[in-house]
Amino acid sequence: MPETSPTREDPPSPPERRHPRLVLIALMGLSATALFALLPYLALYLKQQFALSNAAAGLVVGSIALVSSGGAWAGGMLADRLGWLRMLRLAAALYVLVFAALFAARSAEAAIALILLIGLCRLLMEPALKSALVQYDDGSGRLFRLRYMTLVGGAILGPLLATGMAPYGPQSCFAVSAVAFALFLATSTRLRAEPTPARDDTAPLTVDRWAVTGLISLGFVFFLAFSQYESTLSLRLDAAFVPGGPAVYRRALFINAALAIPAMYLSERTIARLPMRVQVAIGVVALTAALWLLFGAAPAQWCVGLGAVLFTLGEVILFPLPDIAAARLATSENRGRLMGLIDLRYLGFFAGPAMGGALLDHSATLLASVLCLLAVAIFPIYLLNEKRLQR
Repeated sequence: MPETSPTREDPPSPPERRHPRLVLIALMGLSATALFALLPYLALYLKQQFALSNAAAGLVVGSIALVSSGGAWAGGMLADRLGWLRMLRLAAALYVLVFAALFAARSAEAAIALILLIGLCRLLMEPALKSALVQYDDGSGRLFRLRYMTLVGGAILGPLLATGMAPYGPQSCFAVSAVAFALFLATSTRLRAEPTPARDDTAPLTVDRWAVTGLISLGFVFFLAFSQYESTLSLRLDAAFVPGGPAVYRRALFINAALAIPAMYLSERTIARLPMRVQVAIGVVALTAALWLLFGAAPAQWCVGLGAVLFTLGEVILFPLPDIAAARLATSENRGRLMGLIDLRYLGFFAGPAMGGALLDHSATLLASVLCLLAVAIFPIYLLNEKRLQR
C-alpha cells in the first residue's frame, strides 16, 4: 500500500525518530535472547525441580505458544487501542515480574501458573512489536527480514548465556531472561511516545478476510513442514545413522544456525529484489528438495549436509513471508489485530511434531512424501491469494 494512503501512518521524520529502526532491531534482539535463554532449560527445570514427567514438562512448555498464538488477536486489539509502545512496555514489565517470580517459585503449581503467564506476555508483546514494524518498515519488508535475523541471533546468544549461568542451577535461566527484558524496557524509552489513537479499535476488522485466511493457511502449512527440522528429524537420523545419529543431527543444526544470518543477508541483497511470486517459488523448491534429502533419500552424510543448506535457504525466504504480506494489508486502524490474527499460523508449529512422529512410525518415505506435498502446496496457496495481497 502506498505510503500516501490516508489509512497508513507515515513514519515521523528522522530527527524525531531517534533512529527507531535501530531501536526496534535492538528490542527484537533482546526479546529473542531472553526467550531462547529460557526455552532449552525450561523443561529441564520442571523435571529437576518438581519431578514432572517428560510428557508433562513438554505439555507445560508447549502451552506457552498455544496461549500466545491463540490469543494474539486480543493482544493486537489492545495494541490498536492503547498504542503499540505502551503495550511493549507493559509486556516487558510483566515479563520481568514473571521471571523474577519463577526464580523464587517453590511449588509446581506456582511454576506452571507463571509459565502460562509467559504465554500471556507473548500475546501482549508480539502483535505490538509487529505493529511497530509495520509503522516503520519502508514497504520492502526489510524490517521483517531483520526480525528473522534477530531471532537467529537470539537463538545463538540466549542458550550461550543460559549455559554460562547453568552452574547456579536450572532456574538461573530466568535471571538471564529477566535482565534481558529489563534492558528491553530501558531501551524502549528511546522510542517516541505515541498519542492514544482517537478511533474505535473494537470496530470490525476491515480487511480482505480471504487474504487473511490465505496467509494463515500458508503459514500453517509452512510450519507443519518447518517444525520437523527441530523435532522429527532427530528421530529420523537416529534410526538412519546407527550409532552416530545424534552427532549427525547436531551437525545439521549447526549448519542451519551458522548459515541462517549469511543466507538472510544474501537473500536481502538478491532474492528479495525479485517479484514476490518468484521469491515464493525459489523458497518452495529449496524447501521441497531439502525435505526429500533429509527424510526420503537414502541415508548419506552429503544428503544431510546439502539438505540442511537448502532447508536454510527455504526458511529465510518463506519464514517472514506472511508478516511481510500482512504488513501490506495493514492500516493504522487494524495493524495490531491483523498481525495478531495471522499468528494463528504458529499452531502448525505444534501440530507438526505430532503429525511427523505418527507418519515416521509408518515409514520415512511416507513422511517425506507428505512433507514434500505440504511444501509444494505453499506455492498454489500463494497464487490463489496473490491478487488480494497486492491490493
